[in-house]
Amino acid sequence: MKKIIIFSIAIITIFSACNKVDYIAKGENKFDLVFITTNKDAENYWAPLTALVDEYFGTVIIPLNSDSTKAMMQLQKMMDERKPATMTLFFTSETANICNIFCSNNKEKISMSIPIDDIEQWKQILPEYMQATKDFYSEYEKRVDLLTKNGFNDADTTQCEWNYELTAEEKEKIVNYFQLDTVINDKKETWQKALAIGKFVSTNIPHGNQKTQPLAKDAITLWEFTKTVEPAINCRLHSFFTSQLLTSAGIKNRILTCLPYDSTDGDCHVVNIVWIPEQKKWAMLDTDQSIIVVDENGTPLSPFEMRRYYTEGKHFTILSNYTEPIDNMDYYTSYMAKNTCWFASPVDYADTIQNCLVPAGMKPWAYNYNYISTQSEIEFSKE
Repeated sequence: MKKIIIFSIAIITIFSACNKVDYIAKGENKFDLVFITTNKDAENYWAPLTALVDEYFGTVIIPLNSDSTKAMMQLQKMMDERKPATMTLFFTSETANICNIFCSNNKEKISMSIPIDDIEQWKQILPEYMQATKDFYSEYEKRVDLLTKNGFNDADTTQCEWNYELTAEEKEKIVNYFQLDTVINDKKETWQKALAIGKFVSTNIPHGNQKTQPLAKDAITLWEFTKTVEPAINCRLHSFFTSQLLTSAGIKNRILTCLPYDSTDGDCHVVNIVWIPEQKKWAMLDTDQSIIVVDENGTPLSPFEMRRYYTEGKHFTILSNYTEPIDNMDYYTSYMAKNTCWFASPVDYADTIQNCLVPAGMKPWAYNYNYISTQSEIEFSKE
């Protein structure tokens, strides 16, 4: 995940035990542009490009060792000492193999890796890339700032209740219709069962903004809608469909609308959150985008935790298809920074009353009536 960048003008030169330069770094290390070549005079080699880099970025120049083992140690030492939030690698073709391995080992930190053998061409491209990056992070910074300034208040005593219940007959019908006994393994823990259902949903129903609305939001009606009317449905209908499969499988869950601060912004995102009793926590299941988010230990995170990670400057990893770390998911990261300002969750499948978690001083502007509003994250995220 890319973070906000503030750079100093200090120049740091690091030497190895044999006095050979491992790398030359200029500027702070929140967002590094790393230039790699085996040319011993790497600084002059990359000068036509590094001269274009302004103080918004940190610049790292690496004269890469010709020995692959030493080269990997050299790159990893740079990463360990710089500890950047994210970096973009520019490298020459003879360093491609080692750079690709390095990128694979540091997926969560590498935003892009770009082979460059035509420096003159990149003299035109690099300023455009840097401007686009600065524009992106300027917007991202504003979104995180809004989250930071608009926190929740756990002193609020307003109570919320949920009732995501289906009758025994409804559950049996869904289990049999979708053959859920072939989708999940009862011997697995809760989160593994939820992931199996998530994969089933994402595989069979893609994302799309349907032109017509289904007659109802129950799982079987939605499934038949995608098979006979339109093949794809939006995130909201995804969440209702997924929720009823989870409930029928005995997995506690909620439908969660993630909303922005700006009341004129009509774009939000709807996901499911799953209660994991083995870990006593909620976790996000985004079947619309086939995504989950995990911390550094692989523990799945909820949107509430994602919000705190944004405001605390902590890193999380986005997993596509529920298992695969994604190198460049800046769009989703920034999108959810916008859409984790406040949350709404229907009380039940009737979807007529919303429980809302809002920052102190904010009203749930998306709902004119039929809502219960709390400022307490503890109350809203209770089991």
